[in-house]
Amino acid sequence: MCIRDRYYIFLVLTDGLINDMEATTDAIVRASSLPISIIIVGVGDEDFTSMNVLDADDEPLYSKKFGKFMERDIVQFVAFNDYKNDPLELAKQTLEEVPRQLVSYMTAKGISPRRELLINMNNYSFFEAQKMAIIQSLHGMGFSDEKIQEILGRGLPENSTDLFKTHAFNPYFRNLLSEAASQMFQQYPH
Repeated sequence: MCIRDRYYIFLVLTDGLINDMEATTDAIVRASSLPISIIIVGVGDEDFTSMNVLDADDEPLYSKKFGKFMERDIVQFVAFNDYKNDPLELAKQTLEEVPRQLVSYMTAKGISPRRELLINMNNYSFFEAQKMAIIQSLHGMGFSDEKIQEILGRGLPENSTDLFKTHAFNPYFRNLLSEAASQMFQQYPH
């Protein structure tokens, strides 16, 4: 795998305020051209207003040092206390922007998915074994073949049984990473 095929997620857990907002903004603006997403989780009861500024959902960050705006949105901020009693929603909010950020990077750099690698992933015994285990588990829970195909059509769910059951019974579940990959295939047909 070459470096061009990698994308990074940088997780920051913080319980405080930013001491040097300008340097932090400069670093984020500089990183916005790189294959990275930055997820900031604010823990505690601090005022995280500055973190929402870094999230840049309303206004792109501008670096005085580099004299430019960020190339793309790469930051997601989530206040832990807002979701501390709902781990599924915490996970959703924390990872929600990553697929779009990944696609925006690939699009900006003109990188299209290597279709042959993605198609060949279906042939790997690991994925087939995982799929078969899920099918057997669903059969054991009394699901019909039709319902199983519907569930699998939305993308393979997590290995966690609890998350799997949640997604299996949720008709609104969306596998955002699968959707992002599908969008990339539509954008770069071979």
